[in-house]
Amino acid sequence: MLSKKNNHGRIKPKAYKDKNYLSYMHNSGKTCLVCGSNNIELHHVKTKILTDRDDSRIVPLCPNHHRGKYSPHGFDIKQFYEDYPLDYLLKEAQRHYDEYKHY
Repeated sequence: MLSKKNNHGRIKPKAYKDKNYLSYMHNSGKTCLVCGSNNIELHHVKTKILTDRDDSRIVPLCPNHHRGKYSPHGFDIKQFYEDYPLDYLLKEAQRHYDEYKHY
């Protein structure tokens, strides 16, 4: 994994992008895990142990459920993870990745 310095002088790992998988996720009719919208963004599921942005750990979320108030990046992050626990998100990410491998 390549690294580069950010504005604060720290080394941050550069994410590897599997462009074929990302294209598959965007173009195969995936819908938001929360509301079913077909307007999706891809959320990289991270844990305390797995902090890198691995493309095999992505789930589809609409913009509101990816970056809005009730989202993994929003104000109601605690409620989001109570409703959609990390183990559920990781299983969903693995399910999508397995579908892609057999596509």
